[in-house]
Amino acid sequence: MKARAQAAKTLSRILDEGAYSNLETRRVLSEGGLAPEDRGLYLNIVYGTIQNLYYLDYLLGKYVKREFAQLDAEVLMTLRAAVYQLRFLDKVPDYAVVNEAVASAPKRARGFVNGVLRSLLRDREALAAFDAGAFANEKEALSVRYSLPVWIVHKYYEAYGQEKAEAIIPKINDKPPFTIRVNTLKISREKLMEALEALGIKAVPGTLDPDALHLEQVGVFEGKIQKSPLFAQGYFTIQDQAAMAAASLLAPKAGERVLDLCAAPGGKTTHLAQLMENCGQIVARDVTDSRLTLIDETAARLGVKIIETQKADGTVFRPEDQQAYDAILLDAPCSGLGIVRRKPEIRYGMDKKARRALCAIQAKLLDNAAAYLKPGGRLVYSTCTINGDENEGQIRKFLDRHPEMVCVSDLKDKDALYTSPLKDNADGFFICALKKEV
Repeated sequence: MKARAQAAKTLSRILDEGAYSNLETRRVLSEGGLAPEDRGLYLNIVYGTIQNLYYLDYLLGKYVKREFAQLDAEVLMTLRAAVYQLRFLDKVPDYAVVNEAVASAPKRARGFVNGVLRSLLRDREALAAFDAGAFANEKEALSVRYSLPVWIVHKYYEAYGQEKAEAIIPKINDKPPFTIRVNTLKISREKLMEALEALGIKAVPGTLDPDALHLEQVGVFEGKIQKSPLFAQGYFTIQDQAAMAAASLLAPKAGERVLDLCAAPGGKTTHLAQLMENCGQIVARDVTDSRLTLIDETAARLGVKIIETQKADGTVFRPEDQQAYDAILLDAPCSGLGIVRRKPEIRYGMDKKARRALCAIQAKLLDNAAAYLKPGGRLVYSTCTINGDENEGQIRKFLDRHPEMVCVSDLKDKDALYTSPLKDNADGFFICALKKEV
């Protein structure tokens, strides 16, 4: 199957049936149905269409005079994928886009698809235009132009303020940085930079964490970083700086007993071990065996010896753990609105009921963490979302329930609490430090 036709089918699986983009694209590529030269185009169309869905529908709406809900799902996805290519992919000939879209559409709809796409091509200026003034306000305009539901746009305004939100939202569909964490248990940052340079890879130090490197001009690593000897030998792991910041804020010390309450896949857990100089004990918990295996495998590759994985539901209280830990990292399950550029479909599937359920889980995890801390112990609560109900709101309610806990972070200082693409191109995390009074 050709790249464009396969992309339309994949988009239907993701947007209509709820498949995860990373898993679905990985499955398609592993089956080998695409020629090597088509794999990049396939991924580009899939992710580009998801990232720009509302904007593509806005463009299509100028030429499709019926409700989208009345269109055959396969036809609509074919049109969306084609409009993405016509609008964003300069190297793809227009005739090739139109011809293949028509050929891959159901026979009964080929005339319709051809007519819509050729109308678009006759009006090139309209294809590239966006009239923000046609919308009720700037939030609705941003919602359509950058394909974010309006309620998420509002959450960005609440988290960062108007000026920063309007600077961050256009970056939502940018390619995220390729960032790694140097494993200082095995190599220094300088030595790893030299080794990468010898492979023709430019590595630039990050500014949010001393162990972070942004890889530029990836070259030989593109698409196969995990097969490189440097990775296999455990000299680094792939991790965004925002995720690194959560472990760094906890500042675990050598010899301490530390709990990572929601640990998989292990990036933050192994970072904790690195900060502890591989001395002490880390208990890493998760609810599934396969995810715990990921932690064990990552720890073994990085040479980490102090992690003990345990299968456990963090929302279930364990009396034997009361006042048992010096420090706890709670990277809680969340709505993921701060990592939309990495998981673009997540923006379309999170309703109020799901968010309320997540808040209830987060509250239980926090309550248990407070009980597990020793007097004087430290807790870092982090999420990869910018939803205040899961962040500041969650912490304020937690402090009301637990007078023995104090907030070390300033809940009014958004710049200190939230990372963002404006801070060295990091993901959008909320990170808050707390302490249990003696």
